[in-house]
Amino acid sequence: MRYLSWWFAAAVCIASSTFAIEPASTKWTVDGVEREALVLLPSTSSKSKPPVIFAFHGHGGNMHFAAGGMAFQNFWPEAIVVYPQGLPTPGIVMDFEGKKPGWQREPGQLNDRDLKFVDAMLATLRQKYSIDETRVYATGFSNGGLFTYLLLSQRPNVFAAFAPGGSALMRSVTSIRAPFLT
Repeated sequence: MRYLSWWFAAAVCIASSTFAIEPASTKWTVDGVEREALVLLPSTSSKSKPPVIFAFHGHGGNMHFAAGGMAFQNFWPEAIVVYPQGLPTPGIVMDFEGKKPGWQREPGQLNDRDLKFVDAMLATLRQKYSIDETRVYATGFSNGGLFTYLLLSQRPNVFAAFAPGGSALMRSVTSIRAPFLT
């Protein structure tokens, strides 16, 4: 177990060191609350419209750790990669008081603040950059994966694909209609 922990820590440090300059965050105001995300623009030039990847951290995580650990920008340099920052959210297994950052898990929870945040980020990306609407993706780990399932349920026609990791589909997220679930 000790070796696995050291390996994981080394991998995170190596992945985190890929930023020559710490990326700046972009801010939005959604329902009177300031929200932010790291938005990494394509590092390669292309004449085609860039794809977009939204990557959501787990409960208690943050956008910087997600950007260093997931590092989609290193694997798809033509994409716009967005690492949003969650807000204090009650956890399922721990942090029942909601002191750590996370994402809503169910429709209507927390006044749909995180769904509205995604809508606001997408509106800005559409306005500022000519994105490829057919290549917008969502992924997340743990609580971020739960939120990815919620996006699948609530915004199925906005995204080309969803890749939740380290999470399960909540029973309350019922409006998913996909061939693999029928």
